[in-house]
Amino acid sequence: QDRLTRYHDHSYQYDASGNQTVVIHPQHSQRREFNGFNQLLSLSHKDGLSRYEYDALGRRSAKITSQGRIDYLWDGDKLLGEYQNGDFSWYIFEPGTHKPLFLIKNGELYSYQLDQLGTPLSVTDSNNQIVWQAHYSSFGKATVTVNQIDNPIRFQGQYYDEESGLHYNHFRYYDPTTGRFISQDPIGLLGGINHYQYAPNHINWVDPLGLVCKEELQAIRRNYVKDIYSLELEIDELRKFGEDWDSIAEIMHLKRREIGIKYKSLTPFTKRLAIYARNILPKSWTFVSPLIGGMEPQGYDSIYGPSINWLKTNKGYSSEQIARKAADPNKVITRKLGIEPNEVREELGLPPLKE
Repeated sequence: QDRLTRYHDHSYQYDASGNQTVVIHPQHSQRREFNGFNQLLSLSHKDGLSRYEYDALGRRSAKITSQGRIDYLWDGDKLLGEYQNGDFSWYIFEPGTHKPLFLIKNGELYSYQLDQLGTPLSVTDSNNQIVWQAHYSSFGKATVTVNQIDNPIRFQGQYYDEESGLHYNHFRYYDPTTGRFISQDPIGLLGGINHYQYAPNHINWVDPLGLVCKEELQAIRRNYVKDIYSLELEIDELRKFGEDWDSIAEIMHLKRREIGIKYKSLTPFTKRLAIYARNILPKSWTFVSPLIGGMEPQGYDSIYGPSINWLKTNKGYSSEQIARKAADPNKVITRKLGIEPNEVREELGLPPLKE
């Protein structure tokens, strides 16, 4: 079951769901309580009791410790800011990543200096003076050497909790002492055979959401593109056996939808929400000013996208065009995902795309 029970002078106990509920140590033992979603609710330790709250999307919305309450503000799956004792702190990340660029605190702008993984090595003020600095173990445990301001950001997507020594990592909590999560992967074996593993290699890989490391997510995307291009080969085979374009269009339309369902199940939850907002809603609804009504239906006969009849009636597509489009993942979007379409096509023995 991959449950670590002893590490140096630490020993661990788990509940029936695989959550690490007890840590026994001569100086800092802990007892943890989890809810039905395997989210950490409370933590008993030598300094008292800490409690944690979450929003409907599973993001941590607040924590209450002996130091007081901190409320968190989110922009999708990225931490936007936090509020404590009447003051706000704001975080600015590199677009499309969880790499921190700037921290705004008490009206001052601070800059992050990062390593190759996007982990903060130091924070500097507007005069380029170091106000925070740390060295890390291979597992990401920080030894802070300059601490003029607080900086809780660690590995990409991780937030350091001083009261527990853990890193909040969106869907799970990470223990930098052992290099493992304290609960099982919510996506099960899709995240790997070790349910508590952070990443196969802490030096080169990151897992910003606590679900699947970045390299594994990229592999999922590449396989998605490959499966769609593979439909071209199936079209050629069906034509060889004399299938007409109406039948082929029906088959390809269904297969493309099945591919979408398959890879939706492999995609981390917050990424799914982003895809839904970007692709499904705009296709099903036209957004207008909230002052005059919010959204209006666009006319698709399915929330999963247009049916064959809709494409023929409203777009004027032929059956052959529908079949061909089902086998096209769109080279512009594919390249935005960091995948070169012609490399995938070469693997499949398909001719390169015309630019």
